[in-house]
Amino acid sequence: MKSLTSALAIYGSFATTRQPLGISDICERTGLAKSQVSKVLSTFRDQGFLEQDPVTRKYRVGPMSFLVGVAYAQTHGLTRQALPIMREIADRSGHSAVLTVREADTVFHLMAVEGQFFVDSRWRVGMSVPFHATAAGKILTAYDEPEVLARMIAVHGLPQITPKTITDPDALALHLRAVRACGSAVTAGESAPGLVALAVPVFGETEQIRAALSFIMPQQSYDPAAADIHVAELHSAARSLSFRLGAETYPFGGAPAEFRRAESA
Repeated sequence: MKSLTSALAIYGSFATTRQPLGISDICERTGLAKSQVSKVLSTFRDQGFLEQDPVTRKYRVGPMSFLVGVAYAQTHGLTRQALPIMREIADRSGHSAVLTVREADTVFHLMAVEGQFFVDSRWRVGMSVPFHATAAGKILTAYDEPEVLARMIAVHGLPQITPKTITDPDALALHLRAVRACGSAVTAGESAPGLVALAVPVFGETEQIRAALSFIMPQQSYDPAAADIHVAELHSAARSLSFRLGAETYPFGGAPAEFRRAESA
């Protein structure tokens, strides 16, 4: 089992990067010996889960990984329940609707439905997103106990992605308490210049948070005065999805004044 754990750690190195990785890169990430890493990479390559560049000799995700990822998204209980709801709010609002989940410390977009006002951002479906600089990441982190947040900050840091990114641990903790209290988060230019996102929580059985439901829109088409309307629409959709997932209550239905704004990028 130890060898399997090591192999999965090597394979998992590709989950949080979009850059090809060499043997030395993976050794640095995992702390494993070069000989072991090289052997495991070759096995994953031969099975189609990884591909190797013939020139640089670095590895990237292969077609079998893509097929497994597609199967994960298609069979995930959340996607089946969320798709019709997301289509409805994307069609009605014109803004792209995104469903984001968290596994361990990794926050990633699970599914998206493009709206009329689609904006192409750096964070796409299947990509991990920063927990401290995206509306969905803040929603999924706001329900953590303080010690969990402290550990995540200690392990992952709070890298500054744009000048608007919150990088102070105390400021982030205070901000997340406000997010949890009102059940909504708004970010403007914190993870990508010119991008606005609004997110609300989705709950499941025993009222545990299961996902974040978001609108993503370009800054130029965002009207801060309409934030309450957007959040109310998201809350309505998230309430319906939460009930489908087994939640008995949904505690939110509006956004307080401090989340009506989105600063200019």
